[in-house]
Amino acid sequence: MLGRVRRTTRADVGLALAFAGIAYLIWTAVMAAARHVVNGLAKTAHIDKTGFGSYPTATRWLCSSFIHGSAIWDLVGVLWLLITLVLIVGSSRQRWIISVPWVSAICQAMAAALIGVWAAVAAIVPFDYLITYTEPPYPTAGWTGLCIALGAAAVMWVLALVWMLFERIRLRRFPSLRDGQRTHIPG
Repeated sequence: MLGRVRRTTRADVGLALAFAGIAYLIWTAVMAAARHVVNGLAKTAHIDKTGFGSYPTATRWLCSSFIHGSAIWDLVGVLWLLITLVLIVGSSRQRWIISVPWVSAICQAMAAALIGVWAAVAAIVPFDYLITYTEPPYPTAGWTGLCIALGAAAVMWVLALVWMLFERIRLRRFPSLRDGQRTHIPG
């Protein structure tokens, strides 16, 4: 290791290992919630004697994919974890950079989040009732706060990106006069 820069530290490997496990736990929680939603939809379709044919397309696809392919979803989660763990082992041996297992774990958590959103939307769409205006209004959660938070987050992200780009441009230039000054000037 003399003369060679170590790219991956033990802390990097430990954090990547921990977050790979957390990403798999998120995957498992979403798969369990999606199964629960599908079982509830199947129970409702059985009691109403309508079958899945009365459900919208997204709901039918969710029900079919979990009733007929639940083992595939489980296998995908375990294989994704295995790939991430292999990448972590390779990174700990300085074969690959540690960013690749991080990206793999983050993508697994994001895929689980998208499946969770699909399950939530598919569960509520068949029961979207039409309410006449003669009834009193029902309580709802407003969208204003989410829209404001989303706009603020997007502005903060873009400002951070622009600031980092300007810093990169600034650091590629020649040193300024202030760069040569001592950091501690006695008063």
